[in-house]
Amino acid sequence: MLQTITILLTPQENLICMAEARRRVAHAFATHCKTDAADDRVLDLHYKGAQGEYVVHKFTGFPVYFGDDNIGVKTKSDVGPYEVKTASTRANEKNTKPLIVKSHNRLDADYILVEKYDNRTFSICGWMNGDEIAEKGTKTVYYQKPCYEVKQTMLHPVATIKKSNDESELRLWHLI
Repeated sequence: MLQTITILLTPQENLICMAEARRRVAHAFATHCKTDAADDRVLDLHYKGAQGEYVVHKFTGFPVYFGDDNIGVKTKSDVGPYEVKTASTRANEKNTKPLIVKSHNRLDADYILVEKYDNRTFSICGWMNGDEIAEKGTKTVYYQKPCYEVKQTMLHPVATIKKSNDESELRLWHLI
């Protein structure tokens, strides 16, 4: 049976994640002139992503680099050495969402899958290296982009996720 770790976010932590989501949307609008950046669905996607990153930060103790526009799948990792992929699901559908990595994402990174059940409850489901994902994953198309999909049963156990030995640190931009 798949072993997951449940992490709860506090209202204050959710506010930090929402602030980061709004910052990301504003950055996308300002730098890429994406007109759909103001769409609520885009804000929801960034919010879900920030929440997943914060969950991994809480679990591993690695810093999450909120407020850094240089962080992303083509440069540095989201949390410490990890890229984080967050999937929304219902509590009665636990452990059903696959890890999906777009083919243009970094293959030299380790990816952690987080499932979101509501704005408070999340599960860390496992991890896999990008090269392994490309080798073992199923090629598919997700939101009209080529990607690799890996079932949760194929992921490495949560217990093997490395944690930071340093004191946990949340790196925020200077305005907070």
